[in-house]
Formats: sequence, structure tokens, C-alpha cells
Amino acid sequence: MITSSQTPIYRIQSQQLRDALPIPNPQNPSLCIALEFVSITSNPYGGSVKLISVYEHGNNNLGYEILSLDIHVPYRWRAIDNVLPLPSDGRMMNNIQLFFRRGVAYCIRFVETTEEIDDIQVDIIDMVNETYIGRTIFPRERFMSTTLHLLDWNGHLSFAQLVKDELHVLKLDDHTKLKWAQTKRIIKLQCLKSYHKEDLITFHACDVSTLVFIRLDKEDNRFLCYYNINTGELNTYDMYETGSENTTDDAVLVAYYITQIGFHKAGL
Repeated sequence: MITSSQTPIYRIQSQQLRDALPIPNPQNPSLCIALEFVSITSNPYGGSVKLISVYEHGNNNLGYEILSLDIHVPYRWRAIDNVLPLPSDGRMMNNIQLFFRRGVAYCIRFVETTEEIDDIQVDIIDMVNETYIGRTIFPRERFMSTTLHLLDWNGHLSFAQLVKDELHVLKLDDHTKLKWAQTKRIIKLQCLKSYHKEDLITFHACDVSTLVFIRLDKEDNRFLCYYNINTGELNTYDMYETGSENTTDDAVLVAYYITQIGFHKAGL
């Protein structure tokens, strides 16, 4: 995503087109914009690239607009209706983050509290039907007041926390019913014993057996790591050798690869 410094003009960099694709500005000033490839259930190789824009809708509330990148239809932002208002308790929003999985967008809002940690509220949007599903509050009390990792657990929105050599994971079991799992899953990470204590690790995804994380060592070298949670096998790849040395944000890097796959599927 490319914008100009003064009046925002949005373009999307497509590796497939080897060019920047211009898109119209959202109807409301955007706090952030993100995109993903939204597949069609009846055709796993079909679908479209969709963007979602988050904007402030007064009194610290948020609104959402969606745009589809379809070569046969003029680009037009569409508003999402029936978004729940926030309680008027005077608390400020410290940050927002967008997370996509399987045709669902999660707008994660970090809201200030009187304690050291923020409340985490999640708005859920169906990107296929372009409808608002609802809002859920992450049960933060089940974790310590240390760093949380936003994690894709086999397609489910999840939060994870590293506790010594264990990864504690709590997933959103059912996004349509706004239901979190009753218990945390705990994964032993024997591989951490070989790392230096100053290494920075960010966890990103886990399917049935493979946990994906990025390790930044004390010399600022980055490694993409695949850890089999059943066997303990670890495969590590130097991210400089894979051509990722110019990207400094791990989440952006992961999203970039997913986006390029989506462009290819959509023929853009």
C-alpha cells in the first residue's frame, strides 16, 4: 500500500502487474487500510482482493468501509452497517490492528484502563458478505501483564504469550458466536533453549502441527522458523537469503506474502 504525504492517494503495489494499482479514497478519512484475498467457498481458486478501511465515527467509535478489486466493476467503497457503538465511559483507544483470516476481518482495539494493560476489544466483519458480525472482549485476565502475540491458530484469531519455554495460546473458537475457548493450549518449545536470551521472537501462525515464528538475534539477523509442535523438529531460514531484508516489520512481511498470493489468484 502506497500513499502520498499530503492528501492521501492510495495505490497498491502488485507484483503480478509490476505496477501500482490506483484506488479511490475512502468516503471517510481512514485510520488504517488493509487488504486480503477473499476466496469463494464454491471455487477455492476464485475470489477477489478486498480492502477494509477503518475510520473514526465520533465519540471514539469506529466505522468500516469495504472495497473490492474487481476488474469488471468500478471501484467503490461501501459502508458496513449496524456497527455497535462503544460505551461512553471516557476511555481512550490506544491502538488498533487489523487481522484477516478465511474471509473474516478482525479489528482489534486496545483501550486504556486504570491498570498497566489495555482492554482488548474485537470487532468482527464478514468480508465475503460485507456484514458486521459483532464485538467480543478478549479475556485478558487469563494472561499475565506481559507481551501478547497476535496469532493465527489454524485459521482462528488467537492470542499467545511466552511463559519461560512454553507458549500459552487462547483462541476464538467460534467467531460467529463470539465464543472464546474455555482453556488455554500450552506448547512446549524445547528449541528456545538453544537461543540467546537477547533474541527477540515474534509468533505468527500455527496449523495442526507447525508453529511459525520469526527470530531476531542480537546481530539483527532475522530467521523464519518452522517448529513441529509434535516432534520438536525445527527448520530455520535466513530471511536475508529469501530476499526479505528490506522489510523491517514482521507482520507486514507475512501479510505481504499472503497478499501477493491473493493478487496472483485474482489475476491482478
